[in-house]
This record gives sequence, structure tokens and C-alpha cells, in this order.
Amino acid sequence: MKRTALLLIAHGSQLRAAAEDMFRVMDDLRSSGKWDIVEAAFLEITFPSIPEGIEICVNKGATQVVIVPYFLHLGKHVLKDLPRLIDEAGRRHPGVQIRLGSHLGYDPRLSHIVAERAEEALAAMDGTAG
Repeated sequence: MKRTALLLIAHGSQLRAAAEDMFRVMDDLRSSGKWDIVEAAFLEITFPSIPEGIEICVNKGATQVVIVPYFLHLGKHVLKDLPRLIDEAGRRHPGVQIRLGSHLGYDPRLSHIVAERAEEALAAMDGTAG
């Protein structure tokens, strides 16, 4: 029987609050019921590391792990570091399918969010913010 894990990957920070929005997204995804397991892991600084996050998923019974980088921009981490870590994890867990999804990148919905944030800032400047 397949058990699918969704592992969100973020950069990591010394500030715990830096990942709080991603944790809220993670909670939303858990609540959706679509995924058997939903976890988060970090490239550096914050626990758990990406290898540890994959291990957590496998220990919870995942036979498939889908990894989605919670990164807006394509860069060295997305292009080189993450594929290397995923490849290493695949060698450690040959019976588990591990697939790296795309980073967040461009999505037209982001344009709407940016416009909303700009309108909020403009309203605060005009003194009309509620």
C-alpha cells in the first residue's frame, strides 16, 4: 500500500518566526487530507535538516516522498543543493520513491497577492487602513 508524504523545504533561519508562514501552509495541507504525511525540513540552521525530514517521512511509513521547495526564486539551492540531497536520500532509501517538485517560482496568483499587499500599504499611507 502506498503512503505518500509531502515534505516542504525552506532555507532555514536563526529566527524561528521566519518559518511560521510555511508552517501555516503545512497545517493547511495536513487539513486537506490529500497527503498521508506532511512535514517540513530545512536546508540549513533550522531543525530538521532535509535528510532528517526525509527520514521522518520514511519512519512514518512513506513509500513515496514528494518534496516541494518553499522557495520563490530559482537559484543554487534549487538547482544544485536540493537535487544532490534528494539523490543521496534515494540511495539511502532505495525502496522509497523520492521526487523533487518545482519551487514556487512564478504563478499569476502571486501577482494578485503582491497587488493586495501594495494596496494595503497604500491604504496605510492614506490613513484609510482598517
